[in-house]
Amino acid sequence: MSSATALSETIECSFFIRIYCSNETRKYLFDNKTRRSNSEMGIVGTT
Repeated sequence: MSSATALSETIECSFFIRIYCSNETRKYLFDNKTRRSNSEMGIVGTT
């Protein structure tokens, strides 16, 4: 009984962590992509 409860809590926790991490990763990749394109545009603008 208690082990099943602990298992379900662990699944919920890992599920939340997976969603949170994927959101953070998506935001981080988007920020990196935006920053990279801006720097490339800056390089193109200066040359």
